[in-house]
Amino acid sequence: MNKPFNHTLMMMKSLFKRDKFKYLWWVLGVLLYAASGAGKFEAAMPAHSTTAASMFTLFQNPALVALFGPTSVKSATAFNAATAFGGIMPLMTVVVFAIISIVYVVNRTRKDEDEGIAELLRSFQIGKLANTTAVVIELFRLYNFCSG
Repeated sequence: MNKPFNHTLMMMKSLFKRDKFKYLWWVLGVLLYAASGAGKFEAAMPAHSTTAASMFTLFQNPALVALFGPTSVKSATAFNAATAFGGIMPLMTVVVFAIISIVYVVNRTRKDEDEGIAELLRSFQIGKLANTTAVVIELFRLYNFCSG
């Protein structure tokens, strides 16, 4: 009887060897997306006190507090683009990371199946769930690498 997770670690090693350059592009893409927001916030929020005050009241809205968390500043005069960026970008980066992760897992598992690589690997003593589990573990390792 074939165990469903048999040789998952071997699959992970082969995935890391095969896709090491894709990981580099993937991590760079996520980091570039996160960094791209800084210039947008500076352009959208000039140093006018009226803009800062309106953005501060916007970030005090209960809906935005529930979505992004409370702001770190307590007055409208101290609110600036860095505060807005620090409140919004972690959540937006997680959303983009989740979408990219879903696309990545579907691409890695379905592409191998369509090309016949999954059937070739299943002819050996590799479990049915080893490939999918290896891809998900690989994705968690990438997430840990990106999050520091």
